Amino acid sequence: MRTSRAVYVLVAVGVALFVVLAPFFAGDHATYDGVDAKRSMQHPEPRAEIDRRQQANAIGSQQSNAPAQSISKAPWSRGTAALERREYEALVAAARSSPSSGSYTLAAKALAACANLRATHQKTLSSIEGEPRNKDVRRKALEELERPCIGFGDLKEIVTLRDSLWEEGEKAGDALAALGITAGKLADSKMPREERQGKALDILALQDGEAFLSLRATLTAKGASFDGARIPDVDLGTYGTALGMAACEQYNVSCRGVNSTSSLKDCALHGDCDYEDQMQGLQRHLPPAMYEKAGKYYLRIRDRLSQGQFPAFGVP
Repeated sequence: MRTSRAVYVLVAVGVALFVVLAPFFAGDHATYDGVDAKRSMQHPEPRAEIDRRQQANAIGSQQSNAPAQSISKAPWSRGTAALERREYEALVAAARSSPSSGSYTLAAKALAACANLRATHQKTLSSIEGEPRNKDVRRKALEELERPCIGFGDLKEIVTLRDSLWEEGEKAGDALAALGITAGKLADSKMPREERQGKALDILALQDGEAFLSLRATLTAKGASFDGARIPDVDLGTYGTALGMAACEQYNVSCRGVNSTSSLKDCALHGDCDYEDQMQGLQRHLPPAMYEKAGKYYLRIRDRLSQGQFPAFGVP
């Protein structure tokens, strides 16, 4: 009995090792388009990789038929576009010029980005020097991130000005500061749900990326709903990922890709220098089942946003 059990364990281990290691012995010239027929027969491509690419292609093909991006109705839309382009000097220079356009908050966000870079500069350099892979590319990415911050002084000066602008903005009635305060209260059950839902719809009606992202915490809170059905608790993280996908595709905010702040950070700080776009990055990093589910949510979210069907998004 003991001998047969040992044999069974050895066979099971052998099968597992074959499954894990087989892809590594498939050859040095694997291609994904037009795979050589003979090689394909001898070394079948792992099922998980085929499924992953089919999911990416399915979502990508529907992406190519996506509706046109929404035109923001928010008064701060030009400023947020400048923030995405890292035009920090111009934003800080205009910090106190237009509170109705969120000028205080936009400048404070620019300074916050610079403060974070200054605070972690030496640590990032040490990381780059300690990792031979992509060393030059990472240095260039860090330089690109830090270039807009050159004229703001040292870390202490940046933090002092940033904090002053946050404080002054609230007192001056800065529109983006007010948006943040309002959005932060929408998951509070002490406020009647009808009132909270109405405020959420007002924010969604702006058809603006910054406004949409301000609702992310509320729309992914326990008890939130989509298309009239409560989002299962186990899906809240995946749904949040889909909201981020839609924010990029529909409103062009928080996107990844060449010269985007997110991708430059990934390269400089973590050595991930592929500069993939939003969907490629998620497809590579997420488990296939989660990516597929997020993609299905994303397509529905995108359609509701483009068609102005904002009541589809329900607060808790």
